[in-house]
Amino acid sequence: GLGSVTFEGVEPWVRVQVSQTPGKQIALGGVVLALIGLCGSLFIRPRRVWLRVVPADEGEGSRVELAALDRSGGGDTAAVVDDLRLAIVEALDHPQEDTP
Repeated sequence: GLGSVTFEGVEPWVRVQVSQTPGKQIALGGVVLALIGLCGSLFIRPRRVWLRVVPADEGEGSRVELAALDRSGGGDTAAVVDDLRLAIVEALDHPQEDTP
């Protein structure tokens, strides 16, 4: 008593959309840089190294003091200090000439 529904047929249709995303390459570059930073923070050991130059006790020259701290714990800071000590001694023994 309220009416009737009839099926009239089917009309095929297609929706086509053409779009452009201008910032896609910039966003991809940002994601790649973020992943490189994350890998660096996971695989590079955080260390702190201090270098202090003080006058020698005899009054001539200076004394260089080195210290290191491994922030991740359990690391061998003696190897870091020894490598730096050797590099400093090598640089002091063979100074580079300044080029104009």
